[in-house]
Amino acid sequence: PAQANLRGVSGVSQGVLISRINSDISLLEFEQSVTTMLRDVENRYWDLYLYLQLYESEIETFRDLVRFRHQLALRKEAGDAVAQAENRIYEGDARIKGSLGDVLKAEYRLRRLLGLPLNDNTFITPVDVPSAAKLELDWESSLLESLSNRYELRRQKWEIRSLELQLRASENLARPRLDFVSQYTVNGLGNHLHGSQDDDGVTDVGYNSFYESLSQGSNKSWTTGLSFSMPLGLRLARAQVRNYELRLRKARAVLARQEEEIGYELSDAIVNMEQNYLLAETGLKKAAAAKRYAESALARANAENRDPVLLGRVLEAKITSRDSDQGYLKLIV
Repeated sequence: PAQANLRGVSGVSQGVLISRINSDISLLEFEQSVTTMLRDVENRYWDLYLYLQLYESEIETFRDLVRFRHQLALRKEAGDAVAQAENRIYEGDARIKGSLGDVLKAEYRLRRLLGLPLNDNTFITPVDVPSAAKLELDWESSLLESLSNRYELRRQKWEIRSLELQLRASENLARPRLDFVSQYTVNGLGNHLHGSQDDDGVTDVGYNSFYESLSQGSNKSWTTGLSFSMPLGLRLARAQVRNYELRLRKARAVLARQEEEIGYELSDAIVNMEQNYLLAETGLKKAAAAKRYAESALARANAENRDPVLLGRVLEAKITSRDSDQGYLKLIV
């Protein structure tokens, strides 16, 4: 750097290459913001899909309970099962209202991220559905892609490159300085700044007009030389070199730790995905079993055996089937 005190004590954080690195870091920050926004939009999309499915499940269960309540009212042996069904109906009505609120809030959050009006007389309805197929990932390629594309790693590498350049600049400041200097000038002399006549009546050149003598180029001068300087001790410059050496070592240690953390994060994400897939498989079987149980309980209740206990079991079977279906949906999303 030409001026050691241009930026305070450091004096080495300026330069064309460092400015380019700062520009690249700004582009990385913009890229991270866009990536974060896209991820949030996708998450809010699937949240809206889930809440819509849960809302429809609540409505379907509520209608089924109402129909079953009407059937119970026609039976003399129903007894307490009618009151139990009414209790489940009121509970289902409350769940529908709560589920509707979740749907509206999810739709508002998605609108906010998309920059859409809060209310434009339309409702955003997801058209895609989540895939229930198992996703097989290759650990080596996934880790390599993460280490190549993760924002924090790319930013840290640019920071290390910038510190390397600043260290080189600080090392230059800790050395004696020898500069080659030169100067070439063209002078103008005259009694007047601009005269109508060139002749001053004294010299042959005529110094009556400054502009005229300047344009003739008769009064030229030049100098060349060497300038050597060396501050005594160089304590500030050497302390600055040590400072950047420590900062560079710290930045490299941070990069190594970040790479380890990304490996842990990737492993955790894969384990969570595998866990949800296995649980979804079990949830699907559980939902199918709950549906069969509800159908068999209803069939036994409609048979000749009119035990009131069976009617209560039918209600519980319907609720169990609803909870199993909703649990499977949550795992898939």
